[in-house]
Amino acid sequence: MDLLDSWENLVFYGLDFEYAALGWTEFSWDGSADAPSSSDRSWDELSEDEKDHATKLCYFEDNWDMIDITPNNGKFPYPKPKSRFSPWNELSDDEKAIAADSLQYSEKTWNSYGVAEIERNGWDELTQLQQSHAISLGLYERTWDCFQNHYHSKSWISLDGEVRDAFRVLGWDENSWAANYRPPSYENEWNRLSEIEQSIAYRLCFFEDNWPGQAEALKGQSANETLAGEEEAAEEDGTEENNGTSEEEDAAETGPSGQTASSATQEDNSGSKCVFSGLTASLLISFWSFGVETL
Repeated sequence: MDLLDSWENLVFYGLDFEYAALGWTEFSWDGSADAPSSSDRSWDELSEDEKDHATKLCYFEDNWDMIDITPNNGKFPYPKPKSRFSPWNELSDDEKAIAADSLQYSEKTWNSYGVAEIERNGWDELTQLQQSHAISLGLYERTWDCFQNHYHSKSWISLDGEVRDAFRVLGWDENSWAANYRPPSYENEWNRLSEIEQSIAYRLCFFEDNWPGQAEALKGQSANETLAGEEEAAEEDGTEENNGTSEEEDAAETGPSGQTASSATQEDNSGSKCVFSGLTASLLISFWSFGVETL
């Protein structure tokens, strides 16, 4: 049972005094009254007295401001959010439901990095519900802006100096940033980037799987494979059609008893020629119909 699920438990464990100092009451705690103003303020906006009480409740700046405090031992500036880069079919049912709700992910947009509409928004542009759902998926303000949006919702001037310098190395400048005109480096596959470019890309939360040039290369490869498959299928269909046509022609020319069409021609009482037996005519009509259907 969650120790914080009721005000009664807070009283039992002696935590009610600290929460009361932050403005909470029994009614606001159980949701029947509004939460105190302290819950909407950042750490820097708390008074020193409020910070003191929050510290006694094991809060500090990062977890109060809901910043990801997962250890970061990778090449990125922040911890790589594990669930976001797990395939859709590996997510739990709860994670799929959360991703599909306010964030409006589908299996396709989840597995294709950088195409979801929601990823065009920076953290500050998300609704409170969307932020809550993002946090449930392991994405916080810093990791959302870096891994999801790659800072593109921000103006060039508002970018952090180090981030702006990193983008410059990849070929961006203020004009191309404002026009959202990607530099040539973004057209390269990951393994065609220089070591410096890859290092800079990591700084902006890019890696091989979500690098734009890599995604375009995979899309082109998939399209080529689909086209090749369609051409192969068309060739197989053509071979079968030719075989079928040959058999029909043989049947039409020879007839069931080996009699040729020319020998079947005879002069009737009126003197007209090219009168075929009913069976031979039926075969020719069938052959003609077959040819029309396969065009």
